[in-house]
Amino acid sequence: MIQASLPLPEVKRKAEILVRVQARIEGQPNPLPAGAARLFVYPKDLMKEVAATIGQPDGESGVQLMVFGKSERIRPFLEAHEIPFSDCGTELPAELNKRALYIGETDVGSLAPHQESAAGGRIMFFSSEPGILPGVYVSTNRGVSIMKVTLPILDTLATNPHSQQTFAGLLHQSLTPNPP
Repeated sequence: MIQASLPLPEVKRKAEILVRVQARIEGQPNPLPAGAARLFVYPKDLMKEVAATIGQPDGESGVQLMVFGKSERIRPFLEAHEIPFSDCGTELPAELNKRALYIGETDVGSLAPHQESAAGGRIMFFSSEPGILPGVYVSTNRGVSIMKVTLPILDTLATNPHSQQTFAGLLHQSLTPNPP
C-alpha cells in the first residue's frame, strides 16, 4: 500500500476535484492509469454566512432564530458555529413572533400552532417520523409557513460538510422572505 497526501485548496463554495492516479512500472516508458477518484471540497465554515445574516437583526433578513423542543443536536451545533439564537424551551410557543424563525426537533408528525399566530410566522422542524420518505415538506397553516424536514442530516450535522451545507441551505431558504 502506498499512502499519499493531497493538499486541498480553500474554496468559497462546494467544489468537485477529480484526482487521477498513475503508476509507473519499472521498465515501462509511460505511466499507466491506476484509478481515479472524485473529491468534494467544502468551505471551512459553511455556516459563516448564516451566522452573519442572523447576527445582524437589522440586516437583510432581520430574523431571530428561536430553538424549541429537545433539539439536542441543533443547539450545540448553533453554539459551536456562534450562530445567535434564543431558547424557547421544550414547547413551541402558542404565539409566534413573525420576525422569528422557530427551529426544532420533534417526534410530532405535523406541527400546527395551537392558537392563532401572527401571519408571516415561520417554523422549521426536523422529524424522524416512520413511514415518511426523506425530504422537505413545505406548507402554510393559518398564515404560518411550516417546513417539515425528514432528511437524516442531524445525525451527522457536527461532522459531515454535506449535512452542514444542506442545513445551511434550509436555514437560508427559511430566512429569505417569500415574494408577495
